[in-house]
Amino acid sequence: MISQPTTQDYDELILLWEASVRSTHHFLTEEDIQYYKPLVRKQYLPVVDLYIIRCKDNRIVAFMGLSDELIEMLFVHPESQGNGYGKLLIDFAVNTKQITKVDVNEQNEKALQFYLNRGFDVIGRDATDPSGKPFPILHMARTTPFANQLSKRFHIEDIHSLIYQIKYNNSRKEELYQLIFDKDNYISYQALWTCSHFPPSERKWLEGKQEELINEVLRCPHSGKRRILLQLLEKQSFKDASRVDFLDFCLNHMLSKQEPPGIQSLCIKLAYKLCQPIPELLKEFWMTIEIAKEERMSPAIASVIRNISKKIKLKD
Repeated sequence: MISQPTTQDYDELILLWEASVRSTHHFLTEEDIQYYKPLVRKQYLPVVDLYIIRCKDNRIVAFMGLSDELIEMLFVHPESQGNGYGKLLIDFAVNTKQITKVDVNEQNEKALQFYLNRGFDVIGRDATDPSGKPFPILHMARTTPFANQLSKRFHIEDIHSLIYQIKYNNSRKEELYQLIFDKDNYISYQALWTCSHFPPSERKWLEGKQEELINEVLRCPHSGKRRILLQLLEKQSFKDASRVDFLDFCLNHMLSKQEPPGIQSLCIKLAYKLCQPIPELLKEFWMTIEIAKEERMSPAIASVIRNISKKIKLKD
């Protein structure tokens, strides 16, 4: 069913392109469509490998343009959408041509969901399209399971890539979150490290996992993972101090010499946050701190205590 067109088919391809764009790219104005139309005809079509699908009466109902590594374009006539032509072309690109990347307009939500359903993930974003117009472009690619990605040497650029992947795909977000509890300490640490770089919107999603995160803190023997777990929790809000076991953990570890200063500091911040709603608990917390101030402590812990002291004095 898939064949390649000749230059004589370009006029028909442009008609199909325009019909498809008008039915899906609702963010484009008439002026925008007229701007892109000659560019597609004269500049874009001649430089890609084109593949088409024809229907029984020989009309072209879908076409795709490929470069060496990218699906540059894919359009299906509005009357033929939903018949599997787009999926057929994607399968051809991936399985026959080994193309695993595609760019899509961020505002074209239908196309974005189409590629997500085909196993593509968002790995990057440009604020404008190649013409410099304010139509953000999402860079997508077929990626491996997160466990595979996290089992290798990991850099901050990889974290940014993973955050893009979960931003547009809730199932991938859950997949990443579950790796926090992986038996492989390396994978679980990398998953936690990635979660610690979540933007505010994703941190709010993590707040819904608060009970599970607390449970993991209480049983986690790995100090590096425990520190990141505490970092995630410290950024969250707590409705009450109902998790007495977690409050006890923070109170017992905030001045423990067996804990590194980073964990001690986080436990101090969390204990203060948990005690705040209950004056009696807050008073007990501060008495413990006052006693500890008589001992020599690290600059990091001393700084945390000074900041909390200022907050308490302001309230008084």
